Order: sequence, then structure tokens, then C-alpha cells
Amino acid sequence: MLHSIPLSELSWNVFEWIGEKWMLVVGGTLESYNMMTASWGGVGVVWNEPMAFVFVRPSRYTHEFLMKYPSFTLVFLPESHRDILEICGAKSGREIEKMRLAGLTPFSLEEGGVAFEEAEMALSCTTACRQPIEPSSLLREDIRRAFYAQGDYHDLFIARIEGVWRRK
Repeated sequence: MLHSIPLSELSWNVFEWIGEKWMLVVGGTLESYNMMTASWGGVGVVWNEPMAFVFVRPSRYTHEFLMKYPSFTLVFLPESHRDILEICGAKSGREIEKMRLAGLTPFSLEEGGVAFEEAEMALSCTTACRQPIEPSSLLREDIRRAFYAQGDYHDLFIARIEGVWRRK
């Protein structure tokens, strides 16, 4: 079970947790939510507040939930649940019931958003900014060719970290 901890106690290697272990971006409420796997994002201080940021393509079903609801959750699962991350990264919630296939136990966080009992950690976040990535804003042509050849550019979501939840 996850327990709330002060943000000041959060000590982690963001490159490992996000870039290697991956995370679920969960948008919506317990009654209606969707999740997707992400390995692009980070945390830091923006506008003098603790912030997280993630990149989500408008074509993703989870994007609709991030646009509709003011909060979302970044959920980090243990390595034993890697198969769930692979399913949630490859399948759309428009086509399958990812929540049922994943077999995770959802619950609502005090600050809003959805997490899972099986998680190692969750960050509850409130969206502060959504910025579409425009082709003209990419200064490196190799990035444009490698990640946007189909023209499906991401939106950048910047969100205030409202709470940190860790497994004891």
C-alpha cells in the first residue's frame, strides 16, 4: 500500500525511474480514467513550484483525459509489473479494457487522481500548462526526423506536484 510522504523526502534517480523503469500517466477519476506508459518526462522547479512534465501525443486516448481533468498521476510500478507497462504502451484504451487487462487495484488519491495499490511510487499532479510542440520549435532536425516523421507531435504537460506516495 502507498503512503503519503513529504516532497522533501523524495530521493530518486529520475533518469532511472522515468527513462529506464518507465511510468504510467493516469488521467481521470476513479469512475473514468485511462493510462498509458511513458518514458519521456521529468521533474524540477518551474515558476518557483515543484513540477513534473510529460509528453503525450494528442492521438493518444489518455490525452483526452489530461485535457478533460485538471489532475493526473504519474505511477511507477515494480519491475515485476513490466508486462503491464508494455501492454499500456502498445494498446489503446479506446480498443481494449487496459484497466481490466492490467489487473491493477485502483484507488483515489487525496489530492485527486488515480493510483494503484501495486505501485512503488505515485506523484499526484495538477496541470499548470499544456504546450503543443510545434515543428518550428524543434531546433534539431534529427529529432524531427526520428520522432515526428508522421507529423504526430506531442503536447507538453507541466503540472504542479501536489503529493508524493511511496511504498513503505
